[in-house]
Amino acid sequence: MTSRDKIAKIVPVAHLDLIANDYYMMVLTHALEHPPYLEWFKNRVFEEHYLILDNSTVELGAPENFARYLDKALGINANEIVLPDWLHDAERTLSCMDEATKSIQSSSYKGYVMAIPQGRTQNEW
Repeated sequence: MTSRDKIAKIVPVAHLDLIANDYYMMVLTHALEHPPYLEWFKNRVFEEHYLILDNSTVELGAPENFARYLDKALGINANEIVLPDWLHDAERTLSCMDEATKSIQSSSYKGYVMAIPQGRTQNEW
């Protein structure tokens, strides 16, 4: 595996050094509340790493307020953001994705977006 493989790992703050040479990095939005985590990822932009801001739905049980989330994405110069998703709820996820897409279009964010499918059945998913 090389540092350019398309794998983005999520690691605890104490182990950020283990991904320092990775190109793709997954950033948890809720963890950006901790100054050491925030500063570590802000510094990666200058080293030309690819930052994906995750919405922390799994960790928080719900996606973060999207306006706040988008501000965080802009603050760390995220290359890609994860649209809001609700675990196992396809309809709510699609609705939130639609609203988020409209917010992105009227913002200064110019990066990529990622959608996470949700549902209770294979058909929903």
